[in-house]
Amino acid sequence: VFCRITVRMKKKYFCILLLIFFSLHVCTFSQQSILDSLSHELETLQEKPQTISRDTSKLFILVALSEECEMPQILRYAMPASEIADSLLVQFPSGRIRDIILTQKAQAINNIGFFYMNLGNNSKALNYYDQSLKINETLSKSSDKKTALDGKYGVAYSLHNTAYVYDTYGDIPKALEYYHRSLKIKEEIGNKQSIALSLNNIGHIYQ
Repeated sequence: VFCRITVRMKKKYFCILLLIFFSLHVCTFSQQSILDSLSHELETLQEKPQTISRDTSKLFILVALSEECEMPQILRYAMPASEIADSLLVQFPSGRIRDIILTQKAQAINNIGFFYMNLGNNSKALNYYDQSLKINETLSKSSDKKTALDGKYGVAYSLHNTAYVYDTYGDIPKALEYYHRSLKIKEEIGNKQSIALSLNNIGHIYQ
């Protein structure tokens, strides 16, 4: 079982989109309705003058689109999301806004890793998962408790995704190393669903 994103993180995307930037009211729609709504908002933003507010909104929408879209379209959204995040980080090198931007960048990079994993390009997948891991490790050390917790979740799932890549091409020792590192963090957090996911994958190796 491969985890592209946690349920908790996905809920956070739409809470932020709804409460901070827009009133899309898409939470109960079908996936296609969500994609259509997000795409419409993105087109609307493209017509507006470039501002920090516009770019921040674009970042959130692009990351959400990279999560909701079909696999072949991931790079179309995740790549520009990562680039926008880099631009915003120049303007917000520290503080809570910087942490929010880093969280979005980590997810965009994670989804790029997912894309390459599905193409069978394991070296690129591992490279992007490692980048996402490093960002999440930084966030996990934040003085803000919520940011630190989100960072720990990110670290756990970056490790899990890395383990899955090693698992798929038969490097079992590496797969087990990363699965167990991920499991340890999940146990510290106490999320039973994510713990079960790791145990399932570890158990599958020993079948």
